[in-house]
Amino acid sequence: MPSVADRTAQAPRPNVAALAVLALASAIGVLLGYALWVRTRAGQHLDPDAFDGRGISADARHAAGTLISTISIGSLALAIGFLATLALVRHRRTLALVAIVASGGAVLTSELLKLVVFERPPLLPSARPFHNSYPSGHTTIAYAVSIAATIVAPPRLRRG
Repeated sequence: MPSVADRTAQAPRPNVAALAVLALASAIGVLLGYALWVRTRAGQHLDPDAFDGRGISADARHAAGTLISTISIGSLALAIGFLATLALVRHRRTLALVAIVASGGAVLTSELLKLVVFERPPLLPSARPFHNSYPSGHTTIAYAVSIAATIVAPPRLRRG
């Protein structure tokens, strides 16, 4: 079995420039999404339709509702706890910590953007007030768990 020094020497170095470009492109994508879907009448018009599931069958609406009800902070904690335990069993304490911090940071960032940074101006008359749903907390949680699973997975499984 290779020593820790051997595994460290074999580990690929991250391409910092590529990661910086990816981070910048992601930030631009989030800002464009906000500008298009929250700050325009057309975007705000689509939000309640998507939320209520207009234009899809009752079965699809039920399936979506079931999926959304299973994605919560509790399910995030359970999934991340499982993944962190898996990393610890593999003696990968750093990966366990990265999975926990990255997931928690993603959810915290999403909520801060939604509640503090991204204002939802009232552009449409509405029978019910619609709160800001961008960025989606449910999507953030699902994505955070998938990224944590990728982080914790052995390298041979990541290249599938």
